[in-house]
Amino acid sequence: MAPEERREQILDAALDVIVEHGVGRVTVDGLAKAIGVTRPVIHSQFTDSDHILRAVLEREEARALAQLTDVFGTASQTSAPENIAEMIKAYLGAVLAEPKRWRAILLPAGYPPAFRKRLQRGQELITDIFEQRARASMPQDTDVEMLAKALLALVLDAGRIALEEPDDFPPERIASFTATMAARVLGHDQQV
Repeated sequence: MAPEERREQILDAALDVIVEHGVGRVTVDGLAKAIGVTRPVIHSQFTDSDHILRAVLEREEARALAQLTDVFGTASQTSAPENIAEMIKAYLGAVLAEPKRWRAILLPAGYPPAFRKRLQRGQELITDIFEQRARASMPQDTDVEMLAKALLALVLDAGRIALEEPDDFPPERIASFTATMAARVLGHDQQV
């Protein structure tokens, strides 16, 4: 196997372990066993389990941010309830397209401080995007910081719900609810 393919295989196995058993269960021995290789094969790519964890975090963070950039970059700039609902639906589509990645991000258990800090930085980037959008589309007197924080909470919880209860809360249901609530908050009289 080519070195880059081996590296991806190891990172994929590490992500599986994180999602199924938590960060603390990622070990060189465990990963070697999971993919059917010896420790030296793992060590040809990574120095230790911390190196593997940093690499999987960096990879998944970059991929998640790319997904979010696609979702939020193509969403309409207006704050109409339908546009907000479409943005949520597109985001949930991204979450459900890569459930392992988003389980690791949205359902972290037992993550060490460095990992939590990394996740927090990603959330701050999303909040900044929401603030920029709100400044461009909301009335002048809108508390855009509070709105951005509320939208972040909505996005994170919507992703968790979609992952944990997909049959009861499909993206369409969450998006419809979001549009209804946005219409009420924004004072739109039309039915959504």
